[in-house]
Amino acid sequence: MPIKLYAGDVPDMPEYAGLTGLSLRQKNDNHIKHDVTKRHPFKDNSVNSYQSEDVFEHIEYDKIADIINDIYRILKPGGLFRLSLPDYRCDVLRKRSIYEDGEIVYDPFGGGGTTVDVCRRMFRRYYVSDRKVLPGREKDIREWDIKNGLPEDLQKPKLVFLDPPYWKQAAGQYSNDSDDLGNMELDKFNSSMKKFLDLLSDRKIEKIAIVIQPTQYRNNFTWTDHIFDFNSMLQKYRIEMRYILPYSTQQYLPQHVDKAKAEKKCLGLNRDLVLWTRI
Repeated sequence: MPIKLYAGDVPDMPEYAGLTGLSLRQKNDNHIKHDVTKRHPFKDNSVNSYQSEDVFEHIEYDKIADIINDIYRILKPGGLFRLSLPDYRCDVLRKRSIYEDGEIVYDPFGGGGTTVDVCRRMFRRYYVSDRKVLPGREKDIREWDIKNGLPEDLQKPKLVFLDPPYWKQAAGQYSNDSDDLGNMELDKFNSSMKKFLDLLSDRKIEKIAIVIQPTQYRNNFTWTDHIFDFNSMLQKYRIEMRYILPYSTQQYLPQHVDKAKAEKKCLGLNRDLVLWTRI
């Protein structure tokens, strides 16, 4: 009897009759309980056909080659492998996955592409922009400066994630432009952030997350905890959680440590990730 496999639960439709599903949940006459990212429980050259529809786009990219190699192993010579994937370059699907209302994550400082990469792995919709975009990421990230407000085509996101250039800690790292947040004095930095946070509040965004390190060393050892400033700006929000993010590598050079010892000051070795929820 021919072995015809289907990645996932077999649809209850006549055209799928005769297929055996590789299901994460079901084990019955029509299904084998199996994770398709694992080695398939079939002998070499034993399967007549293998069909996959809208499955592989949900699998981590670095696993794809091994999966396809294993499918090749189990297929008989001349066997059929049918692979169907959605094309997110299609205007309809791109609009549905990125721009429509819903579970959208908005990052206005995401020029490096990390938020895009994480959202894709987590199958989250996203809208990412920055005043300067890392070369090669222009397809996914829009060039936009928050001094111009919110992008006109931004649909209402559920979560706004902010990783702003740290005042003084990022001076000159991204540009020499005086409008760059990293090059501003504290009062102007806070004023610019408040203006932007007010826009988010007016839009009634449900959740706002900010990651930032307290400024200390470059501020003559004067501790500036930006989270308190941001919290005072977000009058219609409450802190849901504050996470401490230790750095995985040493952040200070020996001369920095020596200076701190001479000044009898401690050095901060973490960033904060704070999540606010609208009241």
